[in-house]
Formats: sequence, structure tokens, C-alpha cells
Amino acid sequence: MRLPAVFIIGLMLLVPGPSMAWGQECHSKPVRAKGGYALLEATAKSRARSAWIKKVRGGRRLGRDFAAWLRARDASYACHRQKKRIACVASATPCRVKLETAK
Repeated sequence: MRLPAVFIIGLMLLVPGPSMAWGQECHSKPVRAKGGYALLEATAKSRARSAWIKKVRGGRRLGRDFAAWLRARDASYACHRQKKRIACVASATPCRVKLETAK
């Protein structure tokens, strides 16, 4: 079975060679963002996480490469209840993935 050349070249680009490695670069300080109120804690956390992503993406120093919540370091939530509503603050240190070349 022969594989198309485009597929093979694509695989070569995805797999780093012996002199390349994937690394992680993180910002020096955590970013905090408050989400809106919700009736459920899960919804309040989701809103806080979305606010965090928007804040990181729009930041002058960070940008889109750092705006992945699942890639962030030390991610946490602080939630508080006000009567029947809940609001959360998302806090995490933004990180991005980068390809490093060995020297």
C-alpha cells in the first residue's frame, strides 16, 4: 500500500526530529478574571473561565497562543454565593506550547 506524498510530508512536519522538542513557556504571573452570576456553580465556573480566556487573548503581552485554559498552570476557581446566585473568579498562569530546537 502506497501512502500519498502529501500525507507523508504532513507526518514529517508533525513529528519533531531528534534535534527538536516540544516545550512550554508560561507567563510570570497568574491572570484572574471574574465571570458573571449564575444559578449553578458549573455555569458560574464556565463564565469565569470564558472571561479568563478573553482577558488573556486580548492582553498585549500574551495573546491567542496563551489563551488555552487546559494548558494553563495552577488553574483554580474561587466561588462565592450571593443569595441564590453564584459568581466565580478563575485564576491561572497562562502557558503556550512552543517547538524548541536543541543546541
